[in-house]
This record gives sequence, C-alpha cells and structure tokens, in this order.
Amino acid sequence: MRELYNGYLFIEHCQKIYNPDMVLYYLSEYQKNDMPPKELIDTNIASDYGKIKKLFALQKPFRNSQVLEELMTSGETPATLTPQFSFERDFNRNDFVSLLFYLGLISIKCDHLDALIFSIPNYVIKTLYRSYFIDFIKSEQHLEFETADVQTAIRNLAQNNTLDPFILLVENALKT
Repeated sequence: MRELYNGYLFIEHCQKIYNPDMVLYYLSEYQKNDMPPKELIDTNIASDYGKIKKLFALQKPFRNSQVLEELMTSGETPATLTPQFSFERDFNRNDFVSLLFYLGLISIKCDHLDALIFSIPNYVIKTLYRSYFIDFIKSEQHLEFETADVQTAIRNLAQNNTLDPFILLVENALKT
C-alpha cells in the first residue's frame, strides 16, 4: 500500500502521509472480496478530465506542457510555492506548479536551496494522470500516436527485449 497510496508531503521535513480516500477504498474492496482490488483507483477519486484540461490550458499552455513533460520524464520539478494567488499579476510557472500541488496532483519531494522539489506522490496518481498528461502533450506538440500502441511496444520491450516496435513508434511520431 505504501507504493500505491503513500507519498503526500505538504510540509518539507515531515513524514509522508497516505491518501485516506484511497486507503479506505482499498480496504473496503479487500474486505468485500477477501483480496486486493483489481482496479487500484476508486472511480470517485478520478477527477473530471474536462476540468483538468481547462486547468492545464490556463494562461500559457506551452509553459504548462513543459512542466508536465518534466514531471513525466524526470519525475520532479522545482518551484517556489505560491501562498496566495493574485489577479493583479501574471499567472507564472510557480503559480501553475503551486496549483497542481494544492489540487493534490503533485507533492513536495524535498527542498533545495531556495525552492521546493515537487513530484507525483505515488503510483496511483501517476497512473491516473499519465494518460491525460500524454494526451495533453500530444495535442500541444501535434504528435500522432496511440497510447495503446506505446503500451504494447513497451510491454514487448520489457517481456521480449524487442526494441524495434518502440523505435518505429518514436520515428513515426517525430515525422509528424
């Protein structure tokens, strides 16, 4: 359960906590079926993608897509937490990262010099938003590929050590 639901840190130098809704869902399903749930994500936790799409389109979509790409590739992004938003100034990168933090989409990983390092808190949140992040980046960068094809190519790479299908997908995406 630690890998699935733990990882939320709201104040640096404290202990990470579990998402209580996710833990209660897991335990409830386990109690009903006497086994772990097949679906690790409670459908009530999955946010409305329309609202999320609007969030990521705020102000500067290209900048926001860069933050998303950084989170998905390196797993973390640095920023200074915005304690209060103001309509009297531009919505900047720190504001966007702070908004993701306040919505529970990312969590504090650690502090570094004058900034915080944010990351996706756990496997379930990463899984929940991975498809959306990929779709968002695809649409912003005008890339054309099917997520299912990528999953199949990665599965083939992991199981059979066959890299060719994945390379072909990357080549085709870069041609567009």
